[in-house]
Amino acid sequence: MSAGTIDLHCHSTASDGRLSPEQVAALAHTKGLKAVALTDHDTVAGVAAFSKACAASGIEAIPGVEVSAEYAKGTMHIVGLFVDTAKGLRERQAGRL
Repeated sequence: MSAGTIDLHCHSTASDGRLSPEQVAALAHTKGLKAVALTDHDTVAGVAAFSKACAASGIEAIPGVEVSAEYAKGTMHIVGLFVDTAKGLRERQAGRL
């Protein structure tokens, strides 16, 4: 990857964003970004479509997620990058049961 601007925290309509995963990729291309992470809340559902759209535009797609965690003072959001989307969050969710 060549030097350039990146964004490591984007949301799509797969969670609470206003753009589809493909539209996020298109906007990143318009803005000239070199790499972008899709980090929807508690889901990786949009990553496949996002990655395909990024590849078509020459942008490095970084699969991510923003996991919500409850703690004594409220909710914490933890961003994970380079997640294994084949497994998704099933193993993490199963571990909570």
